[in-house]
Amino acid sequence: MKRHLSIVVAGALTLGACDGPRVSEATPDDHVRGPDTARVTLIEYGDYQCPPCTNTNRDLEALLAKYPNDLRLIYRHFPIRPHRNARLAAEAAEAAEAQGRFWEMHAKLFERQKEWYGASDPVPLFTRYAEELGMDGAGFTSALRSHRFERRVAKAHEQARHFGVRGAPAFFVNGRRLIPPPHSRDALEKQIQRELSP
Repeated sequence: MKRHLSIVVAGALTLGACDGPRVSEATPDDHVRGPDTARVTLIEYGDYQCPPCTNTNRDLEALLAKYPNDLRLIYRHFPIRPHRNARLAAEAAEAAEAQGRFWEMHAKLFERQKEWYGASDPVPLFTRYAEELGMDGAGFTSALRSHRFERRVAKAHEQARHFGVRGAPAFFVNGRRLIPPPHSRDALEKQIQRELSP
């Protein structure tokens, strides 16, 4: 395996019991951080060109550090159609995975989002990030130009739609979807603490 929440009731975020089919556990194609023994598995369907996803990424980094034994994150791609560079960014993350640098590129794409957001051709920028991370730039560029990982990204997108995802970020906690998605660290942490409660 590559190592790398819900209904509004009186303004509160609660777990819904009838939110459609449950999300599967980690698959061989997934990108996972945190121990397999974690009591909370948080699945994120994200879009690298989505500004709220960038904010969420910072929150998740803090929560992973705070709950190193109890939280496991699974990241899956859900590039949104209006974001013209989102699919290629997801392919860039997969090309980095092929060189053992998925999470490093994952962070870089969010950190440098403003640089490539409106680029007519973001491949040179993505290649520069890859080289900054010590990857083979030529091989990385070839993977992007040939869309070697296009099908893998499309598969994640299709799976997300099967589970009712229509926007990003979207979250599932221990297999149950959070509706609406929490957009703050406090809201995410409340869901984690809820799962950890006796």
